[in-house]
Amino acid sequence: MNIKHRIENKIVVFDFEGTLSMEHTEAARTYIFDLLAPNDLDGVIFNWERVDYVDSQGVTLVLSVYKFLQSQQKEIALCHLNDSNHEIMTGLALDKYIKICSTMQEALEKLRKVNN
Repeated sequence: MNIKHRIENKIVVFDFEGTLSMEHTEAARTYIFDLLAPNDLDGVIFNWERVDYVDSQGVTLVLSVYKFLQSQQKEIALCHLNDSNHEIMTGLALDKYIKICSTMQEALEKLRKVNN
């Protein structure tokens, strides 16, 4: 699992690559929360264009970021989910809480609307 980030208009975009599974989630959690804690950001996007698989620990990571952002009155969006990952997230009804978008542009637009 590799994660990189960039900031676009106060929205941090995390680009994931590989498998988001139990053996990678603790390092991912540390990386993500080290960036979120001190920054004045408006939201987070997880770009899963290159994520092959997400297990229950990966879902837990998403939920922990969601919970943190919710406490800050901020939002999270996921984009570029493959069919399997999309099915996991919607099957758990997480799309009721987390914005699930087809493209990065759609995710950026949805987060901008929330913050304006």
